[in-house]
Amino acid sequence: AEQRVRTYGDRAKRVFGGTSSLEDVGIAKRFSQSDQHRFHVPCPFCGGYQELAWERIRWDGGASARPDDARATARYECRHCRRRIEEHHKAGMLQRGIWVPGRNTIEVVDGLPVVRGEDRPSSHRGFFIGGEMSPFVRWGDLAAGFVAATKDDLAQLVELRQQVIGAALT
Repeated sequence: AEQRVRTYGDRAKRVFGGTSSLEDVGIAKRFSQSDQHRFHVPCPFCGGYQELAWERIRWDGGASARPDDARATARYECRHCRRRIEEHHKAGMLQRGIWVPGRNTIEVVDGLPVVRGEDRPSSHRGFFIGGEMSPFVRWGDLAAGFVAATKDDLAQLVELRQQVIGAALT
């Protein structure tokens, strides 16, 4: 495949996909060598942009909750205003999301998002997609899966982190 794309010179495109397993091998290594785009979405309350992160998903009872209770009470907490963001807000947030390279941030100026920072898109593009941002996976299902995995089986927890959340093991 590498030889075939050379036919297209500078216009060649190669796409790699996969699930992170360890930080310094495979797709995780390729991502670390890229411009590392991450998807940022606005809070429906304060308008502050943020990457949807597993660490900001909350549910009543924490790790000791029953899976059904975690599913029913899961929500997202804005990193700016700390307001409770419900699942029904996610679709609108995703529609207004922006891919941001590297360690850049988004500042809202006159109601419009502006990317700030030194990192620029490069010819080696990389995009991280975690389960938190999927329009097809509810935050409650992620929370229930986490609670069930921590109670029953460490292997399930590893699978959840890798396959659903997209986090490499450190």
